[in-house]
Amino acid sequence: TRLHGSLASHHAQFAQLFPFHFLLDANMCVIDTGAVLERLCPHIAVGDDIHKHFTYFRQALVPMTRITPEYIKNQLHTMFIFKSTTSNLMLRFQAMALPNPERYLFLGSPWIRNSSELKNLHLVLHDFAVHDSTVDLLHVIQTTNLSLQEIKKLSEDRARAYRELQDAYDATLKGWVRALDLR
Repeated sequence: TRLHGSLASHHAQFAQLFPFHFLLDANMCVIDTGAVLERLCPHIAVGDDIHKHFTYFRQALVPMTRITPEYIKNQLHTMFIFKSTTSNLMLRFQAMALPNPERYLFLGSPWIRNSSELKNLHLVLHDFAVHDSTVDLLHVIQTTNLSLQEIKKLSEDRARAYRELQDAYDATLKGWVRALDLR
């Protein structure tokens, strides 16, 4: 395994809990990645500079050319957003600084906004850890979208019924007018 200390002895369990993690050394080079992240980004190799494979975004919109150990240490209570340089994969992470040897652990998951992104990124729900709320969010989004579609259909049905009722009312009035004219 590429991890050290207590992480190494529990690598399989750790990787199951955090399938999208990556661990960097003090030079911002990859030491380890989660199995699902490895599958999504097969070009990442141990020893690669993380900047070769990901662009870091500050505040989700502002790309930064490089992150440094000092920057990470000053931002431990913020979200780190990385975008793959070869795909549309966006990742949201929390960072942890690990001492002796100096390493930086990023724990998180893909930033998914709808189920079609899962398909585009070649992800399935089982790729996510059980504790990851992304799956729950996708279910909520899907349920909301289905409810909105149902509301739209009901609204269209109501509008069509109203038009039909209006047409029937107009036809009835015309019929009464003709009937009165014939008298």
